[in-house]
Formats: sequence, structure tokens, C-alpha cells
Amino acid sequence: MSQSFGRERGAKWAAGKAPMNTQANALEGQGLPPADRLSQAIQEYKTSPHTPELIDRTFQTVWSVWGESIGHSFDVPACDRSSEELESLRTEGRGVLLVPDEVYTREGLILLGRVFPKMNSWSVGEDTTVVNEHTGGGCIDVEMTVDAPYRTDRGYTEQQLRDAIAADGREGQRVATYIVGSQISKLLTGRLFDKGSTSSRLPGSSDGGRTMGAYFAPNGYLHVSSNLDPQYQSPRLGGRSEGRHKANKTWVFDARSTGTS
Repeated sequence: MSQSFGRERGAKWAAGKAPMNTQANALEGQGLPPADRLSQAIQEYKTSPHTPELIDRTFQTVWSVWGESIGHSFDVPACDRSSEELESLRTEGRGVLLVPDEVYTREGLILLGRVFPKMNSWSVGEDTTVVNEHTGGGCIDVEMTVDAPYRTDRGYTEQQLRDAIAADGREGQRVATYIVGSQISKLLTGRLFDKGSTSSRLPGSSDGGRTMGAYFAPNGYLHVSSNLDPQYQSPRLGGRSEGRHKANKTWVFDARSTGTS
């Protein structure tokens, strides 16, 4: 990368839709080995029209398999987008993630570190000090491009990036969202976000009051740091955002607690 990263450091969503516990999941193929169940779910996701029901089934399977790998059960929220909204997101290069609330806690980051040990990052270790600037999981849409979005020929400063994201009616992406989105991208395309080409500011998370930056190395190692100068610009440095359904925008700013949800 052109600048060293230094020390690497819910709820009911739509009326009548409640989070679904992965242990209660009754998907077809549940008798298959975890890897086969996951492969089956991803194949259906890639080849079928995107509907709320498909999104629910896919992420129930994903979190079930991820949870089983560490002996943990995740409560998976429901999709709150219509088929038309899902298709619109896809044409824009975005997709939805169903992310349990607990993933946005300190303990949740540690769980992600256990599910994906190749990341080997301080940000998902026992001593993580990542702080979220907004809280809660749910049905969250993100940019699914491998290379960082929000890039220009010169690059954005941190404030310019924040302004651009706010102008789009969105919030800065958090470290946990970045990890989940990256792992979904790997399942779909074989590539993690920013893998060996770009890096992303994540304005939704900070450490010591400084915005996080992140990228994945080719070997799956997650580089996370708060050492980026706010004025630093590079055409290879972009940023990522998160969005909620307009009816469910309940972001809560909380820069006081580590990984609070």
C-alpha cells in the first residue's frame, strides 16, 4: 500500500418479522456437511432471482455454518427489502447483509476472529479496542465491489469522504460490516474486499478517536489501522458505507463504548 498502516490495530425490522435463530433453521439440505450446505446456499443465491425469502434462507445457512465452526448460535435478522428493492441494489453494485446485533459488540468482533482465524487481526482479538460510531445490526446494504468505492483520481481526504457518504444518505461502514461483507464477497467471487489492490477508510469505526482504515492481504490477513492521516489522499484509497431501509433508519451514535451495539 502507498501508506503504511503502522500498528494494526436486530430488533424487528418489518412488521411481523422477527430475528430467526439459526438452530431453528429447517432448510433443505440441512443433513449435508456444513461445507456442502454453504455451497448449496451460495449456488442458489447466485442463480436465483433475489427475493426476501432467498436472502433469509441464504444468511440463515451462512450464519449457521459459521456458528457451527466455533460452537456458537447466531440470531439472524430478517430481510426488510422487497424483491424490487433488492434488484435495484444489485444493479447499483450493492447487496444486503443480514448481520446479528451481537456482531457489533466487542464479543462479536472476537467471535468473527474465531470464525475467520486467517484474518489474524488485533481488531478481532481479545484486546480489540474498536469503537463503533453507530450501532445495531439488521438488514444492511453495502457496496459489494472488491476494489474500494468512493475513490477519485486524487483521492478523498477523510472529511471529503464523510461528506460524500452523507450526501448519499448513508453512514460510514464499520469494521464488523467490512468483515462480513468481505467474507460474503469471497463466497460469491473468491475475492475479499480490497484484496491486494486498494484500501478503504471505514468511517463507522474508530480507535483512539481516529477513523479506521482496512484492506485484506492476498493470504487473507486483515490489515486494520487508525494511523491514516485524515488529510492523506491516494487514488488507491477509498471508503465504504452502509445503508438501511428508509423505514428502519435507527442509527444511534455512540463513540464512547468499545464495540457497543
